[in-house]
Amino acid sequence: REVFFNLMLSEQKAFDRQLDELKFKVSSFGQHAELSRVDAIHQMVKDVEKNITDYKAKAAQFSSREELFDVEERTDYELIDKVAKDFEPYASLWTNAHNWTKWHQRWLDGPLLDLDPDEVDKDFGDAQKSMSRAVKVFKDQAGCLAIATQLKEEMGGFAPFVPLVKALRDRGMRDRHWDQVSEVIGYTFRPTDTTSLQSVLSMGLEKHLEALSTVSDAASKEYSLERALDKMHTEWSPLEF
Repeated sequence: REVFFNLMLSEQKAFDRQLDELKFKVSSFGQHAELSRVDAIHQMVKDVEKNITDYKAKAAQFSSREELFDVEERTDYELIDKVAKDFEPYASLWTNAHNWTKWHQRWLDGPLLDLDPDEVDKDFGDAQKSMSRAVKVFKDQAGCLAIATQLKEEMGGFAPFVPLVKALRDRGMRDRHWDQVSEVIGYTFRPTDTTSLQSVLSMGLEKHLEALSTVSDAASKEYSLERALDKMHTEWSPLEF
């Protein structure tokens, strides 16, 4: 019993050193402020998050052992929770920065037909809110504030295009609706596998957003009605009148 107890004390001392190292790593994370290194910094974020998860599990294990050994003064591992809380703003900043750089390129240059409008709307909205919070959180940290401010401005520039994506990618759009779109813009248009949001913007379709939204709203309502009728038909078909 004494051997195992001393072994636990030795492991706890080593663990305390690891916690101090993690605390220092988190407290100095604000020095990372180069957007050009976003992928590398995002990987560092994931490494720290894994450390925090592993250390929480390790702390729970030590607490359980102390209970088995009936230790009177139990070790307080609240430091891990504090480190996790302190790290959250950095994790949010760089996770959203990493996602945004990937999304922005894919949303603009990738096939328009591959975009899920609800997914784009949610992901963009969440990222924009997070970046607005980051600007406030990092108001006294120049480096991180500059990153958050730049990304917030980039997102602000993209925001007007989200309704356009939702309009052009509405699942209810049919040939008759694209005919209406073509009539609105003055020439034949229907997205193909090679159509991107960037190419749509180069055509100036965002100038017709209000009219396009009217068409897609009608298409959405018609689609919902069609689905309701199909469901009703399926439910009623086995019945005999």
